[in-house]
Amino acid sequence: MAISRQDRRSILSWCFYDWGNSAFATVIITFVFSVYFARGMVGDETAGAALWSTAIAVSGGLIAVLSPFMGAIADYYGARKPRILLFTIMFAIPTALLYFGEPAASSGNLLFILAMVVLANTAFEIALVFNNAMLTNIAPPDYLGRVSGWSWGMGYAGGLACLVLSLLFLVGIGGHPPILDLPTGNSENIRAVGPLVAVWALVFAVPNIRHGIR
Repeated sequence: MAISRQDRRSILSWCFYDWGNSAFATVIITFVFSVYFARGMVGDETAGAALWSTAIAVSGGLIAVLSPFMGAIADYYGARKPRILLFTIMFAIPTALLYFGEPAASSGNLLFILAMVVLANTAFEIALVFNNAMLTNIAPPDYLGRVSGWSWGMGYAGGLACLVLSLLFLVGIGGHPPILDLPTGNSENIRAVGPLVAVWALVFAVPNIRHGIR
């Protein structure tokens, strides 16, 4: 079954959503900000990892409770794009606010950042519920698995691309200083990954919001 030009554009736009939002899982949750949180903000990797894991567990509980309801809403009411946009913004804002995570943070600052992680991770996963619900509308039945695989692959590539940009331009890599000359005394260069990921996710959500099928 041939894919029309309109279908190809919708599929590519849908896949670009994964390209954009996977930066959150890669840069924030796994490789850069989580490490900074434990080492830089808490100052104890074991205690920092425990706090971080608690925040992820709390968000996981919220996701488990909310996802079935959100999935039912997506299937029954449609109009998925407005909700994708809403929850993308809802995870981008707290992600950007991670910039305010200070080195050797006070207990208040730690609680604020952990709350932002819970909000961001929960909204991130709920956005995916609505985005995934679009698959059967944008891909012909014979292409469902293929398109899902393309999106999965683009998600990995997008996450890695944002990680490389973060390391090259903000954090530094392999003993080499970052390309951008941002202040490092208060870890502003590392904290800047929050706004970077937020902008990255929003920019690459635009094609899906504009061209994807409801």
